[in-house]
Amino acid sequence: MSDTDELLREVERQTDSDIRSDDGGSERHAGSDASAASTQQESEAATTSGGIRSRLPDRPSVPTLLTPRGLLLSVVLTVVGFLLGGFVPLVGGVTGLLGIGVAGFVLGLVGKGRYLELALSGAATGAVAFFLDRLVLSVVADFALPLTLVGGTAGLVAAVLGLYFGRDLRDGLTRSV
Repeated sequence: MSDTDELLREVERQTDSDIRSDDGGSERHAGSDASAASTQQESEAATTSGGIRSRLPDRPSVPTLLTPRGLLLSVVLTVVGFLLGGFVPLVGGVTGLLGIGVAGFVLGLVGKGRYLELALSGAATGAVAFFLDRLVLSVVADFALPLTLVGGTAGLVAAVLGLYFGRDLRDGLTRSV
């Protein structure tokens, strides 16, 4: 047996004792002879085959579906798009939805948008905007929930379609002929 193997075993033993002492002497780690024997076997297996972690498969990276930064960017752009679209007189509600779609289009064109983030922000912006735009009607006639659902659905569709067309245009512009 080489000096390296002995050194590795000593490090394993030291690490195991540190874990036991950090655990406050719990019975799970320091209790039985069986657990000590299994720890000894694991340390021997680790030193002879390169370690337990070397035999474990690499953890696949889990893609993040929703990032706070991306969601904030999506919310800001959809609100700004809705407000800018709402400045058009007489058809403010329709152009507000077009503004949400344009915000999705810009995010898709730049390559920063994700569908879930933009769908959430588009739906929230559309729902709040439709509810507040027709506040008197929703309170007096008790149409609050249907109007909110219609606005949220319209905002979601506008944002996702805008993102789709923006990504499609970016893909067409960047693809080699």
